[in-house]
Amino acid sequence: MKKIAIIALALACTATPALAEDGVERWDGIYAGVNAGGSWIAGDMTGYTPYNSYNGFPVTDANDGSFAGGVQIGYNKQMGSFGLGAEASLNFTGLKKETTSSTPGTLFWRNSDFNATVGPRVTIATPSFAIYGKGGLAVGKFEVGHNQNGTLISSEETAYGYMLGAGVDVALGPKLSLGVQYEYQDYGQGNIHVPSASSDIFIAPNATIHNVKAVANYRF
Repeated sequence: MKKIAIIALALACTATPALAEDGVERWDGIYAGVNAGGSWIAGDMTGYTPYNSYNGFPVTDANDGSFAGGVQIGYNKQMGSFGLGAEASLNFTGLKKETTSSTPGTLFWRNSDFNATVGPRVTIATPSFAIYGKGGLAVGKFEVGHNQNGTLISSEETAYGYMLGAGVDVALGPKLSLGVQYEYQDYGQGNIHVPSASSDIFIAPNATIHNVKAVANYRF
């Protein structure tokens, strides 16, 4: 066991100088890559159905999770171990949940198959890895719907909110890196207008989205 530990230490010592030769500048410049992982949507919706006098009632049990994948592009400038930059990401999901947990007891649903983020990023780096935090704008597409007396009605809308995130990247060479990233997106309480032949309704998605993903980047 002692011999194994000594060998592992020796390998680490020989690998570290090789990475150190590139320095923190390896994190400079434009990068782009792909990501894959999981996405979760949370938050109780709020329904407004004036045609039957149900106003402002909660629609619960609308949370869902799905596989997610996408791409990202960014720029980073290292100043010693401290870096400043920006990152934009695009994610595709299969978030879709139907529920009858509401005061009227009828069917509602909330779907989201697309979200994107863009904003500044702050990095603390060594030659072998980088830890970062980011924030900015979140953009998501939501579809909401309702079974209105036997007729399914729905509408979709692009919503805007804010994003907070963090992650770590590990260098695999002078150009490649692999890491993990978490994003929190909050879209507030805006209403989506759902037109109907009988009586229009309004549904507030009240959505927060959580993305956890493995991230691979190539630096140009």
